[in-house]
This record gives sequence, structure tokens and C-alpha cells, in this order.
Amino acid sequence: MILEFRVLGPLEVFAGTKVNIEGRRRQIVLVMLLLEPGRVVTTGRLVEALYGEEPPKTADAQVQICISQLRGWFGKYTDAEIIVTHSAGYLIRVPEDCLDLTRFRRHVTRGREVARSQDLEGAVSEFRAGLALWRGEALEGINSRRVQAAATRHNEERFVALQECIDLELRLQRHHELLGELKELVAVHPLREELHMQLALALYRADRQVEALEVLRNVQYTLVEEHGLSPGEELRQLEQAILSQDPALAAAPVAEPAKIVPHQLPAAPSNFVGRDEVIADVRDHLVNSQQLHRAAVVMVTGPGGVGKTALAVHAAHKAREAFPDGQLYAHLRDADGHPVPAEQVLERLLRSLGVAPSVLPSGIVELGTMYRSVMANRRVLVVLDDAASARQILPLVPAEPRCALLVTSRRSVIGLHGAHHVDLDVFDEATSLELLSQVIGQGRVMTQHAAARRLAEACGHLPLGLGIVAAKLSMRQHWQIDQMVRRLADERRRLDELILGDASVRATISISCQELDPPAARLVLLLGALDEVDFGGWIAGPLLDMDPYAATDILETLVEERLVDLVVRDDQQVRYRLHDLTRTYVRELLAREIPAQEQEEALHRLLRCWLHLASRAHRQAYGGDYTILHSDTEPWTLPEELVESLIADPIEWFQIELTNLVSSVHQAARLGLHELCWDLAVTSVTLFETRSYRQAWRETHEVAWGAVRRAGDKRGEAVVRYSLSGLELVEQRLAEAQQNLESARAWFEASGDVHGRGLVLRHLAFIERTKGQYTVAQEWYEQALEDLRSVGDPVGEAHVLRNIAQIHLESGRAEEAEPYLRESLAICVRTGSSRIEAQVRFRLGEALLTRGRLEAAEESFDAALHTATSMNDSIGEAFALLGIGRVRLAQGDLAGARPLLGDALMAACLGGSQQCEGQSLLALAELALARDEPEMATVRLERAEAIFTDSEAKVWRARVDELRSKF
Repeated sequence: MILEFRVLGPLEVFAGTKVNIEGRRRQIVLVMLLLEPGRVVTTGRLVEALYGEEPPKTADAQVQICISQLRGWFGKYTDAEIIVTHSAGYLIRVPEDCLDLTRFRRHVTRGREVARSQDLEGAVSEFRAGLALWRGEALEGINSRRVQAAATRHNEERFVALQECIDLELRLQRHHELLGELKELVAVHPLREELHMQLALALYRADRQVEALEVLRNVQYTLVEEHGLSPGEELRQLEQAILSQDPALAAAPVAEPAKIVPHQLPAAPSNFVGRDEVIADVRDHLVNSQQLHRAAVVMVTGPGGVGKTALAVHAAHKAREAFPDGQLYAHLRDADGHPVPAEQVLERLLRSLGVAPSVLPSGIVELGTMYRSVMANRRVLVVLDDAASARQILPLVPAEPRCALLVTSRRSVIGLHGAHHVDLDVFDEATSLELLSQVIGQGRVMTQHAAARRLAEACGHLPLGLGIVAAKLSMRQHWQIDQMVRRLADERRRLDELILGDASVRATISISCQELDPPAARLVLLLGALDEVDFGGWIAGPLLDMDPYAATDILETLVEERLVDLVVRDDQQVRYRLHDLTRTYVRELLAREIPAQEQEEALHRLLRCWLHLASRAHRQAYGGDYTILHSDTEPWTLPEELVESLIADPIEWFQIELTNLVSSVHQAARLGLHELCWDLAVTSVTLFETRSYRQAWRETHEVAWGAVRRAGDKRGEAVVRYSLSGLELVEQRLAEAQQNLESARAWFEASGDVHGRGLVLRHLAFIERTKGQYTVAQEWYEQALEDLRSVGDPVGEAHVLRNIAQIHLESGRAEEAEPYLRESLAICVRTGSSRIEAQVRFRLGEALLTRGRLEAAEESFDAALHTATSMNDSIGEAFALLGIGRVRLAQGDLAGARPLLGDALMAACLGGSQQCEGQSLLALAELALARDEPEMATVRLERAEAIFTDSEAKVWRARVDELRSKF
């Protein structure tokens, strides 16, 4: 914390707020040191200030005690060493800006220097700024002869400065404005001849000659009659000049220094495209600043290379006619990308406005005062490019309402009150192609349109990158656009291609990176190691191995630095992503900045966290850890309240994270984490199955299969075979499924894995049931039921009960099927396994339909449809629609059945369920036959027959033949 000291009035000390220095002796010692900052004050002088000419024997010790107490007090507010011990005494170290006495003297010195350059306005501003620091008599209330002697000297300094300031203001013909102040001063200082003379001169110039003479005669009377003093010669000469109305007393006109009108804007960009509305918006806010009664401030933000400077310069040129007194421009970073101190920028701007270097003050406060004074009564546009912080900008904000300030920055700057903010993003595709067309020619882009689109995509639509590659193609007219695309395709060379002269995407990104603190720098590097397209903020926790909330705060600093972008989904959920070129840059740094082992440890934590969340989502969807096999991997857990918010809807969470889960399986395989790899793949089947993501199902399991084979992980092989068979069953590839299941069964039985065996047996039973081998299927279902009950897998149990019921249904024993379905339904409701519940309700509806209980059947199908719809289970919806359509058909409502069965067919095709597709075609054929449309019925029967033949569904193939016999 900065300590501020004030001695131009009663002693005051500030440490953020005003604080008290208690004790007369401590105050005197502190004041004595402050009166000579940076210089040694001897112990003897401190003793004299405390005790006068008769100090006690313990005086030196008392001084030491005071010093020690002051040091202890300062130590509460700062670690800096304020008071330094010297062999002869003590000295105090106070920055110039933290002591009002030093600031006052600096203002006065600068005022005199500026006056010598004939800038009387600037000189008065300096004097007045210094005099404004006084709050009364110096060190008022400090009872020490030594201190008061010093205070007298400083009070005299103030008077001399005031007299010089008034002289300058009289030269500026401000006699009317000075009258009130001078009358007050002569009343307080009745013996100060100089003040009386200045008052008389001001009155004379205000055409009040009689009053001017009266002022001079009154002071002469006071001096002579009351004090026995003779008036000074200058006073008598002024009286005579006023009597004779000497022309020399008239105020001489002050020559106005020629105003320099700077025109510093860089040339307007020649290939500026798009953003017309933004340009108009920025220009309007700059030009209409007078309506605000303050200088307009427009802040343009965006990541490096997005075109902030080009837009700001373009907008400034559009607005420059509204600023006839000049346009100033300053780049706020040095050649190495480091922020330039505001003090240096102020000096540069003041020189541009015509202030001589010799009269420039040295402190930021004084420079700011002069800057505001020089800008007064002018209409100037100031453009500041690539600002780093509010500290850099605030001293450069003009006070003159007719001026305007346009700032560009990579980050949103807090503290610019009333600023109009404009945030830029990368181009869209159309604007990217427009830029390419402007630079390399529209004909070239049109004839190679696909390549031009790929080029824009390879540059991430970043204007800087696009401008570089366009310039290169413009110079190489013989090149095809695809040649540049191929060069950019190699990530190792991409940033090397995006350099042209001083323009460099790599250098632009590095400026943002070099300002990061160590945790943020580490996080952005680790983000570069991920394959995720976009991600939730929680991933920062496992990557940094810290509390996820604190880690997310670090992630937000990367957002502020525009290294990480925000992505707001349609449901308003906020996600994060690295721009492609930023990812390329940080991957260049990753290998040399973070050791490989630390990278792997971070990724391992993240993958374990993915498994933690995926497993939790599965448990929430199925009511527990049911119908699934896990590895022994220990998860990296998140706080419970965070997990609950992330997985409020487990299937929706799976949907959002689909791409990231697939990437995680690949990453685990690359790192040789075979157990994590297969566990992630198998757990993700919860989504693949519900939303029919067959390609993701196949891809993840092929990767997991390779990982477990390379590692010799036999259990992993068995689990992957079992899980992959689920996909093969959906795709009606029964032979392949049976082969995988038999292999998995052999391992599970050999290792005594009862749960694994029970899950495998229910799939094998399904195959036999599909083939019509009901006796074998029933036997295996019974064994599976026993296994699943023994390990406490109620959802697996419900699944098996549902399939046993299906055997009864297909065998024409609907009444026997119903108890199995009721038991299965009760389990689903108890465990909260919504997806299985929808399947059971569909089967129950079939049983009721077969028995002719149409209303109850429709009620069951409706409940299945509601559950499936709430879960976005497209296949479940298809089956439920099929059931309701069949009820309508049974009721003879052919018009009502037709759209329902049509919707069921469409949903089945979109969801990829051949079984539902075949059954829907069979029902539509029955509908066509009922409508006396035999040709349509034949077409649909043939399609259904093909599906059932391919899937070896003998029961359904028999139903095709049965219906065909009715023709």
C-alpha cells in the first residue's frame, strides 16, 4: 500500500484512508524528516525540535523510541523501508508524488520554466496546481519552535509563488477574475505591499481608478501611522502612474503561441472490408461527444489479429473532419510488445501539441495536468492503439468535452466509466472471401471458390492471417489457392506461413501470452494439448490439479486476454474454446515449457475426471451403476454441487460432450491408458445407444479394442467385445455379435465375473429369441436373471424380464407375458431408469393390444412416448408411435393410424432402427390392405421382408407371410 504525507497544512497521513499519528513527539520527529525528504536529519536536530535548548538525558533514547514506533506503524501498511538509520541520524524515503511539499515545489519550478517559454496559460496552470495543495498554514498545530521556523519558510514559499501566479494572470488580462481573491488576501495580509499593489493594478485595469488609489493610500497610512514604516518606492511609483493614467499600466496583449495541429493518423487501410455498421457506430459516438458534456471514449476490444487497429484507424479517418484541432495517434506497446508507461505517452503527445521538451514536467500527475491544460478549448481526436490496462489509459483521457478518445485493446478494460464498448470477432466466411477477392482478385476466388473457402477456414477467419496469405497469393499470381491451403495444413509450419514482413500471427499471439501470470500461462499451454473443440470451465480444475472454482477464475483471465473464446449455446450455456491459430501457437511452446511427464499427468487427471462425469451421468440415467462394467481406475472427482449442475440432464450432458468423449477415448489410447480408454468408451454407450450414434459407438470401441490388445488386457478385451456386440445387435449383424459374445462369455466364466457373464447371456438370449429359438433363449435369460440378481443389477434384471415377456408375446401367450412386464416396470420406476421404463411400457402396450385391451394399450404406449420424448430417445419415440398407430388400426380408425405409422417409419429410419423400420412397414402394409390398396401393401411387405430376412428375425418374417396370405 502507498503511504501519502501532507505537511502543507495540518499534518496528515493517508494509507488508503486518513490515519492518525498519535503522540506529539512522534509527530514532531516525522515532520522533521518530511521537511527534508531523502536527506539525513541529525539526532541533535531532532532532539532540539522535541525539547528545545534543555533536553533531558534520555533525549537520544526518546528519539530512538519514536523512530521505532513510527517504523512499526509504517510496517502495518507497507513492506518498504520508509525510515533509514544513518550514522549521523535518520532519513525518510518518500516518493515525490507521495509528499505534497515536493509536489508543490515541482509545480512551481515547472510554472517558472513554462513562463520563460511565454506559455503563460500553461505556467498559471502549474502554479495553481501547486497552490491548490495548500490546506492552510504549513504544519499548523505542531508545537515545536524548530518545526514552526521551518513552517515559516515554507509559508513564504507559498506567498512568493502566489504573487508570481497573480502577476502572470494580470498579464493575461484576468484582472476582473482576480479582484475577489486579492481583496481577501490583503485583508489577511495587511502589511504585504505587493498584494496591495496587485489589487490596485487590477482595479485600475477594471476602470476603477478611485478605488485603486484608495487601496494604495490605505496601505501607506497603515504602514506609516500604525507601524512607523516607510512605504516602498515601487508603491509610490504605482500611485503616481495611476494618477497620471500612465499608458504603461494597460495590460499588454499576450501573444498567443501558434497552435500546432497534429495529423498523426496512419494511412487508412487499403483493403478494409465489412463491418460497415460498426464503423458507423464508432464514428457517431466520436463525433457526437459534445452532447455528452464530457470527452467521448470508445473502446474497441478483440483478440490479437482480429483487425482492431484497422477498424480504429478507418473510423478515425471517417471522423477526422469533426476534429479540426488535430488527431493524435500513439501505439501503447514497445518493439518487444511490452506496455509503454503512460508518462512516456503523455510526453510524446505533449510534444506533438507543441510543448517544448525543456518545459515538460517529470511526474505523471504534472504531465497529466499539463496535457489537460493544453487540450482545453480544442477539438482533438486521440487514438490509442493496443492498450494494456486502465492505468495506461486513464491519464490520457482528455477533460475537454469537445475532444474524443478511441482506444483499442486485447482485453476489456475496467475503469473507463461511460465508455462505449465495441467487441470484434473473427470474420464470417462471406467477409473472409470478400477480403481475399479484394487482394487477389474476384475472378481468382470465384474460379477456385472451394479452395478459397478452405483457405479462410485454415486461417481461422482471422483478418491478420487472411491478409498475410492474400498478400502472398497476390505476389504469386501463378499459384493456385490450394497450394497455400496445403502449406497451412501442416500444423508444424502453419505459423511460419503466416508471416509477411513485420506482420506475424505468431508475434501477435505471443504478446498476449507473455503477459500471463504462471498459472494462466500453464493452463493455456495445457489447453493446447487437448483435442476438445469446446469445453466446460470445469476442465481447468483437473488440468491444474486444483479447486475447479479457482481454476475457472484462471481460465477467465485467458478469456480476458482473448486467448480463449466464449461460446454461448442456444440454451445459454457458456462454453470455452481455443482459436485454431492460438492452439497451434501454444502447441509450439508446450513441449519446451512443460515436461512430457507433467503433460501426461495433467491429461491423466482430466481423463479420470471425464470418466467420473460419464459414470455419474450413466448412474443418473439408469438409476445406478447398472448394466455396465467398469475398470479399477480411480476417478478425479469434482465437488458434488458442481456435478449436480453439470449433469442435471444426463443424456443432454452426454449429447453436449459427445465430441469431447470421443476425443478422450483417442487421447487415453495414445497415452497408453488402456483401462481408462475402454471404460470411457463403454460408459459412453449410454448416449450412443439412446441417440443412435453408431459411428461414434464403432469408432470409440475400435480404438478401445486396439488399446486393450496392445496392453494384453484380457478383461478389457472381454468388456469391449460385449459392449461392441450391442452395436452389432442394433445393426442386425447377429453372427458377428454372437462371435464377440461367446469370446467375452468364455473369459467372464473363466475369471468368475458373474456380472459380466449375466450381461453377455442376456445378449446371447436376445440373438436366440430373434432366430425363434425360444427354448434356448428362455434358458439363457433365466441364467442371466440369476446372475444379475446375485450381483445386485436391478436394471439388468428388468431388461431380462422384459425380454422373457417378449418370448411369451411372440409365442402367443400375452397373458403370461404381463406379470413379467409388471415386475420389470416396477423395478424401472423404483430405480428411475427412464429409458428401460419406456421400453417396458411399450412391451406392456403390445401385450394389452394382443389381448384386445385397446384403451389400456394406448395408455401404456402414450406413457412410453412421453418418457422417450422427454429423453430425446428417437428410437423409443418410433416404437411408441408404432404402438399407438397399431391401436388405431385395431380400432378401425384407418385415417388416424396412417400419420402415426408414417411418423414411426420416419423416426425409425432417422434413428437407424431396422427392427422398428420393418415392424412399421408391416403395420403400414396391414393398413394398405385394410384400405384396399394391395399394390401399396405388396411394396411395403417386400421392404419389411428384406429387413427381417437380413436380421434373421424369423418370427417377424413369419408375420409377413401371414399377412401376405390374406391378399
